[in-house]
Amino acid sequence: MTSFASSSRFPRQPRIIWRRPLTETQGQLETEQVERTRVQDELDSLRSYTQALVDPSTGRPHDIVALRRALDESEAALTSARTSIGAMRVQISVLPGARAVLEEHDEGDPALSTALGRFCRETCIRLGH
Repeated sequence: MTSFASSSRFPRQPRIIWRRPLTETQGQLETEQVERTRVQDELDSLRSYTQALVDPSTGRPHDIVALRRALDESEAALTSARTSIGAMRVQISVLPGARAVLEEHDEGDPALSTALGRFCRETCIRLGH
């Protein structure tokens, strides 16, 4: 009876045959791990993006139309505030001139009355009235 261990038909072939597939399998495993990491990173990125689209209080997507309306309202309020600030700046800039003209105004002096009238016209033009 011949034992498999002492058989001359398979002296060292099994080790040689198994080493190559093992090396190939290890290389393939490393490649697949790199690919898995890349796919996981991409998935994480997509999760972050989709979480930004979701309202955390409801778990549902944000109402884009409502967000747009709110943005438009905010921009309108900001424009209104800027306009008011601009008007206040003009008023502040004309106040010293108005005070000077009023302090010097003498109802009987036609030159000062003309200066007051001119100042009032210029002020109305600057204020856009």
